[in-house]
Amino acid sequence: MQFSSRMTIAVHILLAIAEFADKEKTTSTFLAQSVNVHPVIIRNTLGKLKAAGIVHVRAGEGGATLANDPQKITLLDIFEAVEKEEIPLEVALRAITVNPARVLKLERKGTIKVGNDADLCILDKETLAIETVIAKGQVMVEDKEVKVWGTFEKTI
Repeated sequence: MQFSSRMTIAVHILLAIAEFADKEKTTSTFLAQSVNVHPVIIRNTLGKLKAAGIVHVRAGEGGATLANDPQKITLLDIFEAVEKEEIPLEVALRAITVNPARVLKLERKGTIKVGNDADLCILDKETLAIETVIAKGQVMVEDKEVKVWGTFEKTI
């Protein structure tokens, strides 16, 4: 798993808030000087942390505080707050369906319509795990079980 600078900035912000809570007003300007980034980056990160319920932010008055005991905040909580992108699934799927098919000029791939190859991948709604794969009209995987193996793969 890779972390972007958002993760390290968020951890630094939370540590600074915990350390300076009773000593300084933890404004975006104060935190930006501590992290050495522009205050807008701090405000964006604080917005994500606030939406996740990790911090309280008092806009106008200045200052952020931890919403919970710092020992109860996990790295996973922070990661999910600042790294997880809120991209609709139908938009994200274009990156692995219609967009590469168009770039590679595969005219019968990437979309579901009459005359195209019947290639489908059915995913679990909650986990996005592969449930069923149909390639050129043939069921390759059904109920998470491989039905047809490739030439160089394990055979049944």
